Amino acid sequence: MSAFARCDHLTSLTFEGGISKFASDAFAYCTALKTVAFQPGTTTIGGNTFTGCTALESVTIPEGVTSIGGAAFYGCQALITIDFPESVASLGPSVIDFCPAMTDCYFHHTTPLNITSKTFYESTRQQLTLHVPSGCKAQYATAEYWKDFKEIVDDIPSTAISPVLTN
Repeated sequence: MSAFARCDHLTSLTFEGGISKFASDAFAYCTALKTVAFQPGTTTIGGNTFTGCTALESVTIPEGVTSIGGAAFYGCQALITIDFPESVASLGPSVIDFCPAMTDCYFHHTTPLNITSKTFYESTRQQLTLHVPSGCKAQYATAEYWKDFKEIVDDIPSTAISPVLTN
């Protein structure tokens, strides 16, 4: 659990392969932490993993992460954007709440993930522009809780493979 919590001098993290799960509270309240880059192979980011990392500006969540626990990025006051890859199947409550600098949330799913009112609190949804895959805006604009984002923009390029034409 909170193996590196409250490490006041830790400023950046880059994880090489081999770490698939990050325990709850692992880096909570590391107030000098500015950047985090996960490498492929990570599947789980536990609850409260980066809670209170007030200097955190940048997080790279790789494809392959399937679960992000509650309050994983809660209170990350300097975090501006977050990018959820298509592999994410579950988000815990308050996953990015109380991040006042955040303006944009990128969500790579072509259909809205089933969430609750507590996944992103209303005040968080109302401050963020939600970026979704091209052509998917209408689905998000009618989906419960997703429709409440400040703005929904379908500007993520589609990753669909075009059919190959042969003669």
